[in-house]
Amino acid sequence: MDINLHGVYRCQKEELTVMMKQEDLGARRGRGAIINLASMLGVVSTPQYGIPTDAYTTAKHGVVGMTRAAANDYNNNKVRINAMCPGYTATPLLGDKEFAQRVGGLVSQHIDNNCPMKRYAEPEEIADAIVFLASPMSSYVNGITMIVDGGITSN
Repeated sequence: MDINLHGVYRCQKEELTVMMKQEDLGARRGRGAIINLASMLGVVSTPQYGIPTDAYTTAKHGVVGMTRAAANDYNNNKVRINAMCPGYTATPLLGDKEFAQRVGGLVSQHIDNNCPMKRYAEPEEIADAIVFLASPMSSYVNGITMIVDGGITSN
């Protein structure tokens, strides 16, 4: 909880302190955008291969709720705040031997059975979603939870 919820809260608080001092650059840019990273477990709760996820899932749901509340609180101040919830992503963790022995095959099996796209996300795909939320292309997007999980949570 300290990192996954309180850490995000503390970062957002500092970001808002800086942003409130910035010039309002108009309707498309305002004072800026904050993108809080949560997880697909911020919108669903699923078993994770014998690994307890109650604290992690609670924290990520908290990030989603905090994002919505802060988006409402700061909308009139021209700061947009959104959450991004990535799914399983091809990161170096997948190459970790201990992780692979413990759950690697189970994750791949879960993706094969539950992900309509049948693959991990590439880190660049997650980054693209974040860039969109940070850019003027999403200037009318505020308080949402963008899920980038290949469709897993749509099942």
